[in-house]
Parts: sequence; structure tokens; C-alpha cells
Amino acid sequence: MADIKSDNIKLNLGSPLVELFTIDATGLGAGTYHFTPMTSGGGKVVFNSVQYSPLPIETEGFEWEGDGKMPRPLIRVSNINLTFVAAVTSYYDLVGAKLTRRRTYAKYLDNGSSPNGNAQFPLDVFYIERKTRQNKQLIEWELKAAVDVENIMVPRRQAIDICNHRYRIYDSDTGDFDYSRATCPYTDTPSFDIEGNPVSKANDKCGRRLFDCQLRYTKDSDQLPFRGFPGIGQIGYPYR
Repeated sequence: MADIKSDNIKLNLGSPLVELFTIDATGLGAGTYHFTPMTSGGGKVVFNSVQYSPLPIETEGFEWEGDGKMPRPLIRVSNINLTFVAAVTSYYDLVGAKLTRRRTYAKYLDNGSSPNGNAQFPLDVFYIERKTRQNKQLIEWELKAAVDVENIMVPRRQAIDICNHRYRIYDSDTGDFDYSRATCPYTDTPSFDIEGNPVSKANDKCGRRLFDCQLRYTKDSDQLPFRGFPGIGQIGYPYR
């Protein structure tokens, strides 16, 4: 910390500031992801023996304004990393995951001119409050300061009556199902459309209701992989 403090008062340090981000989603059943908008020789950035994958990132709102209000930063992450996108899809948009921002100077990286894993600014610790945007280019979250979430249990997710599993997709080129991005464990032969009617595999599509899950598994089973809250829906739907 002393090295950072002395560097911070210098007008011409000659070493760029590096931002390092960690999302800890282990409480959601996912993993821990380390990423940074920087690169080191075109590859991963290593600080204190932890590897951070290069990924386009934009942030705003991390600064404390001094008016007593907690900051609510936004972070936008490119969705070119399919493993990361799959985690967002499978684990409730990562809402409730812990995000830590580290800042240090490039010279303190493991391959820098003065490697020092302890030379960093005070950590910025936030939790993902909600996903505000997702498209083909990026994913955006609103964050909430750690001190602003006391007594709130995590993980949390939106209570809706439909399942958020990613269902299998029929591949017309192979004439079979593509499971590469599926999270739903259903792999059996019977196929149904979104109305629950038996169809060919080419027209197979899940309606994401409890009823659709019961069609594909044993109706009275208490082990259905349904990822929704059926009681949220109106009586008679989605039960049928």
C-alpha cells in the first residue's frame, strides 16, 4: 500500500493504471471469473499469481460523490466469451454475485518491472444487483455497494413462473439436436411444441412452463429440473 500511495502523488509515474475485475459466483453454483480490459503482450494479465483474461469492459459510476449516497456503478462486458455468457444464462444472470475491482500499476504486475502482489489501491467490492441489458454485443449490470446489501440473503433471482433453462436446438444440417449451449438436461426422444402437442424433432420447442416439463418427464415426479416458481402464475396456468 505504501508503494501505491507514494506513486499516486507523482505527476509522471511512467506506468499505466491497470483495472482487474473478479466475479465470484460460487454462491450461485457457478465459478469465479477473472477479467481485465488490458492485455499483457496480447495475452492474459497476471497479478499476484492470478490470471485475468482480456475482455472488452466499460464501467461508470464507481466514484463516491460525497453526498451520502451509495454509488450504483454500471459495468458492460463484451459477450464474446461464450463460457462466461453460458454462466450468465444458466445462473440467474449472476444476480447476487460478488464483483471486486482491483487497481494497480502495470509495473507491479507479475511480469512488470517491479512485481509486487500487495501494491494495489483499496478494493472496490460490489454485488450484482440486476442485469440491465443484454444483446449480441454486450451484457450490462447495475452494481450495489457491499455496505448497501447488509442483511440481504444471496443468491437472489427474479421470481417468475417460467423456466430459465436453455433448451436444446434442432440442427437441420445434422438432423439431430444440438446440446452445446443447452442447460436443460432433457435428451429423450419424445418432442412437443410450445402448446404441448406431439411433433417431430424438427419442430421440438419447450414452452418453459411446468406443464412442458411434466410432458417430458414423469408428471408426478418431484425431481423435475424446472427452474421457475409455478405458484407465481395464475390458477390453471402453467399447470393445465
